[in-house]
Amino acid sequence: MARSSGEKRLARLWTANSYLHDAAPDMAPAEIQRMVALAEADQDLAAVSGDLSLMGDILRDAGRLEEAAAKYAASVSTMDKAEVPAEVKQVTHRNLLFEEGRLAVARKDLAKAIAVRAADFNALNFNYGYLRSKARQLAGG
Repeated sequence: MARSSGEKRLARLWTANSYLHDAAPDMAPAEIQRMVALAEADQDLAAVSGDLSLMGDILRDAGRLEEAAAKYAASVSTMDKAEVPAEVKQVTHRNLLFEEGRLAVARKDLAKAIAVRAADFNALNFNYGYLRSKARQLAGG
């Protein structure tokens, strides 16, 4: 028996994972939605955002591209409401560029994929100094 909402969320994640590996991918999003409900009950918008992004990945892999795009967008708007550092929100916006590129590839829109990749690369270069300084802080430097 799960002792906390975190353990309940983990159980839901592994259940979704088992559906994906047991060729029942249509059942996985419902498990992720249950994770969203648990995170919402805890008022953990950062977790909700991550769950929505994960659901977008599952839907994209299932060929449900428009639904995936909606989940990725919802992930970003949810993170924008979360009480997290601005840098976390910025990285979430950058991740959206990556997901838009993967959706463009799935749609076989290579021109858009290349354009999105260029924007993603520019965003990465913009954030690199911040990420490098954080890595140095974590290393004790």
